[in-house]
Amino acid sequence: MATDIQTMREKICELGRLLFDRKLTDAFGGNISARVGEHILITPRYAGAQFNWQLKPEQIIVATADGKKLEGSDEMSRESKAHFRLYEDFPQGNGIVHGHARNILAFCAAGVPIPPILEANFPMGEIGFCEFAPAITDELAESVVKALHKKESALADLAACVMAPWHGIFALAKTVDDAYNAVELIDNAAYIILMSSGLSSLSTHASNWAERTAILKEEIAKYGKSTE
Repeated sequence: MATDIQTMREKICELGRLLFDRKLTDAFGGNISARVGEHILITPRYAGAQFNWQLKPEQIIVATADGKKLEGSDEMSRESKAHFRLYEDFPQGNGIVHGHARNILAFCAAGVPIPPILEANFPMGEIGFCEFAPAITDELAESVVKALHKKESALADLAACVMAPWHGIFALAKTVDDAYNAVELIDNAAYIILMSSGLSSLSTHASNWAERTAILKEEIAKYGKSTE
């Protein structure tokens, strides 16, 4: 088991570098996790902001299934709540990637679903949205879990994925490699749509950024958070 955990820590570091280098997340956020036996391995807090996703295996947190930290030189990712809730509800899921992918973020901001325009994307279906909740909250974790329960057939085929409004994408898969691949496939589709037709032909909201921003402020205010 110790060998399996060490191998997965190295794998997560490798995927983190790929995620950042290929602009599938940014320095502000994103996280990766994997299940190894009874343990959950997850990237540390500020993996991008402080380390530019150049992580070392010993920085990857090893935790129990209920979130108790066992090993790791840094604090756990702030979005870990969503990861642990997903593993709790989906025993067939063994890998999660949450990214702020550059092309996907355009759709997150505009509130436009991403259709499966490529053959490789069809197993995942249309990538829609969970209900809005602020980042790093219990409410967001529950919202993501609820949305992905509607995508269990996609999880059986490749990965269950959902966008969080104004935030990013969550991908749950049977392996962490499949979760990474799903994010890249969806970002490719987003890029093709943006380059070929632009968002303005897909949604009346896309050109009205002021309206979308006002909606975001209203949603955040529901949770008692300042929008000024």
